[in-house]
Amino acid sequence: MLFRSVDYELTNDQRLTAEFGFSKYGGEYFVNQTGRILINNVEKPFVRLAYNTSRFNIQAHWNRRNTITPQIVMNAAASSAERSDVYVIDAQWNDSYLHDDLKVIVGASHEYQAVNTSLLGALPLLNPDGLHNNFSGLYAQAEMTIMPSLKFVGAARLDRSTF
Repeated sequence: MLFRSVDYELTNDQRLTAEFGFSKYGGEYFVNQTGRILINNVEKPFVRLAYNTSRFNIQAHWNRRNTITPQIVMNAAASSAERSDVYVIDAQWNDSYLHDDLKVIVGASHEYQAVNTSLLGALPLLNPDGLHNNFSGLYAQAEMTIMPSLKFVGAARLDRSTF
């Protein structure tokens, strides 16, 4: 496994982070709706970038799952392969008011997934193969201190998916 991380402080309140890595493994079994699958050899690279301040945070990451050789379906005369990519971006803003008695957080996230299982001459496990899905969300939270031992917290989230 390879992993590297770099942090850079732009100012006392601003930080930029970059991470990347790569792992490769095999010889594992997974159980899903098609039965037991032997994962012979798979690669998993990833990248993450983040910008953080005391009031604003944004990060994006990508990761891939790529089978190098077909996966063996143990309960059928079949094999499968996979190349999936996941892209995610999250942004969040926060602030406090009334001498820190009211704290507010607002954020949004979006994820895109692309999955292909008809690679390396293997039969696709998904029908239709080549799935592309989006997942989006908006959220907010408010926390109000009524008394030192009593706080009111309210939160809401709205999600949308093409899955």
